[in-house]
Amino acid sequence: MALTVHMSPEAGGRLVLDGFTYDPRVPYTPGEVVRIKVLPAAGYQFAGWSGDVPAGHGDDVPLEVTIGEAPQDIVAHFAPVSKDASELVFDANFENGNGILRYLYRDSRRLVVEPLQVKAANNIWWHFKIHGIVPGEFLVLNVVHCPIAGDSQPVYSYDGVTWQRFTSTRAPYVQKFTAPSVEIARNIPYSYSRTLTLAAEMRGPQVQVQNLAVSEEGRPIKMFRFTDPDEPDTDKRVIWIMARQHAFESHSSWYAEGLARWLLGNHALAAALRRQAIVYVVPMMDVDNVYHGGAGKEQLNALGERVDLNRSWGPNSPWTVIRAAQALLGTLKATHDIAAFIDLHNPWYPDPPHWHIRHTFGTQVTTFAELWSSELAATGSDVQWKHWLRVKAPDQSEDIEPTPGMLTATEYAEQALFSQYEDHLCFTIETPHWHDGYGNPITLASLRAYGEALGRSLARFLGASESE
Repeated sequence: MALTVHMSPEAGGRLVLDGFTYDPRVPYTPGEVVRIKVLPAAGYQFAGWSGDVPAGHGDDVPLEVTIGEAPQDIVAHFAPVSKDASELVFDANFENGNGILRYLYRDSRRLVVEPLQVKAANNIWWHFKIHGIVPGEFLVLNVVHCPIAGDSQPVYSYDGVTWQRFTSTRAPYVQKFTAPSVEIARNIPYSYSRTLTLAAEMRGPQVQVQNLAVSEEGRPIKMFRFTDPDEPDTDKRVIWIMARQHAFESHSSWYAEGLARWLLGNHALAAALRRQAIVYVVPMMDVDNVYHGGAGKEQLNALGERVDLNRSWGPNSPWTVIRAAQALLGTLKATHDIAAFIDLHNPWYPDPPHWHIRHTFGTQVTTFAELWSSELAATGSDVQWKHWLRVKAPDQSEDIEPTPGMLTATEYAEQALFSQYEDHLCFTIETPHWHDGYGNPITLASLRAYGEALGRSLARFLGASESE
């Protein structure tokens, strides 16, 4: 069927349909989904769609249209850039901020931003603010970053609390903003300061707030110890959960916060878990890179060597936080059975979300994943949550240069903490970046739901029930 897209005025820009320049001669099949993107010309801004546009989507770029039986006509509107508009001001000079303004095209309200390479790590995290916006205008944002990072669906916020997703999943992004200032990031940010705020909110007899270590730059690394103080610790099993070994993987900290808040709450399963176990939660390991807005993955150390915090769990680790974790875990192992060692991550961008397991824990983690999925489905009230659950064993062909003492966290745990594997867990959770298993955008609510589901399934794994 015919799909006609006009530009008003014609000189306002150009149209791209599914990655190809618009050609009105191309026929479409009813039911086919077409994505229409606009690229404003110099001197113009996009101003919205009209015509046969899905209700409520007149500002979307790209515009997603389902081809119907009848001809469809859509108009892309452009407006001249106002000469009286305020100068756009770029700002990345704040905690966790990252970005360099390479170009500002004043005649088309377009910004080209490149992430800064902190400690020469891959520049895949960006987080900045833009001021001087005319409320209601569309800006064009192009982010030049590490090619392997791929495209994304960034987030933006007007208050630093409520985050929304961009419409587009590919740069250059054309997005409408309704306030004079906006904060933009690759994923929902989780700053170092938030761990301090969370620590201040962790109050009650069932939780102890501790410093696991102090970072190389002098920042306390917060750790929460949950258990029932009225039950003796002697026979309790230990659960260790940590996040943010890679600084750019911000969603893993939100996941850990969701778990911590559930553990502190009055849910019957949380109370049962606290009676049976001592649960340690570290919401942020690489605090220095998070503070500076670094990616943290495969960074350069003082000797010019490529190092990765998650692969430095061998003897004599260069990282204070890892040495402290190993010392504490060694002490715990001497007096308690360590039931679970869980490392929270977000996947490297070309990889889909998954749970990464050690071979020796394959059967029990696969079983646990099914339990976790059922708990996740029951966590939301009127919302269904779903993780892209793909449990996979280590890939021996991973292209990683072996270095002396290189050991991942779960490899360390498998070798140092467990004398048997049945009825024990050791795995990495790679949480989705942008969409859940149903295709819904990842939100703070879904990330917290993941954490709650993890707590509930851990309680059931240890044999707890809500009737205790």
